[in-house]
Amino acid sequence: MKYPFSFKKISLIDIYMDIAVINIPPHGRFGDKLISVISFLVICKYLNLKPNIITFFTNIEGNWDFYDPKLLEFNQNEFIFDSNIRNSKYIFLHLFYPIKIYDYLLKYHPNLTFEELSNNYMTIAKHVIKPSQIILDKIPSGLEDTYGIHLRKSDRVNDGDDKRLSTLTKELPLIIENLLKDVKNIIDTENNPKFLILSEDNDWKNHITSLIQNYANENNKNIYIYKIEYNNEYNLNNYEAVLDFFCLSKCKEILMGVKSTMFSYAAALLGNNKLRNYFTYDTENYKECIVHAYSSVIKINGINNYDVNYHRQVTNWIDDIVVTKNNI
Repeated sequence: MKYPFSFKKISLIDIYMDIAVINIPPHGRFGDKLISVISFLVICKYLNLKPNIITFFTNIEGNWDFYDPKLLEFNQNEFIFDSNIRNSKYIFLHLFYPIKIYDYLLKYHPNLTFEELSNNYMTIAKHVIKPSQIILDKIPSGLEDTYGIHLRKSDRVNDGDDKRLSTLTKELPLIIENLLKDVKNIIDTENNPKFLILSEDNDWKNHITSLIQNYANENNKNIYIYKIEYNNEYNLNNYEAVLDFFCLSKCKEILMGVKSTMFSYAAALLGNNKLRNYFTYDTENYKECIVHAYSSVIKINGINNYDVNYHRQVTNWIDDIVVTKNNI
């Protein structure tokens, strides 16, 4: 699936007086939207602005990206939700990467370091949103000591999107092969490890789950694989995706089953800030993967990277944050 928007000139933040307004595209995945909101709040904190979100929950006919507001609770001390505030004074871009935020904020905070910005970003991210009681009641206990395996298949594995973002068909076997090697090593070396395996593709999830369970059985190892109970009694849109997200965010570490996915990044930001990315084995293309754009705020394969020049290089194909001042 192609992204329904460009990575240039996308959603806008408008500022009126001391209130900033973000317009999240109705067509956008949960991880994309949430990272945009986190980044938006970081900018507002540094500029002493009050953040206002008016389109996160916008529902339009045929929009499969609508997330029912009954599933989520935004921090009411941080945000306001007033659709009447739309006048613009400053315009920013959407889908902010930490280095883009840093380069923009340097104009207002010239002594700010990238590491300081990244540490504040991580702290702020954990106070943006939480699950509603409907979701909270379904999150199993004990996930804090569990490896979360996030598999994507149907929409994140294709040959038509930008190779820096999407997993090419030929790349998936290498990623899964090395993910399974890692899982087998965990099973071999740890006592009674626990796993949470998630995917939007149930057949793919069941296939990988069987491979992992069969390996444990064949080697007389005890493992525990969580099974999430999806009981959407209120028929809320994207209930399973939101429940998966908050379960994944509870895990001690996330193992990524594709090259890049905002869902995993956002879950790590709300959780332990730890990801394992298996595209590293493709030494030729790994350095260009957009995963590195989050390595200052998420520990990727055990490492945080605060190299400003490298972050700029990885994101040099994406526009910087642009500000337009209007007369109000």
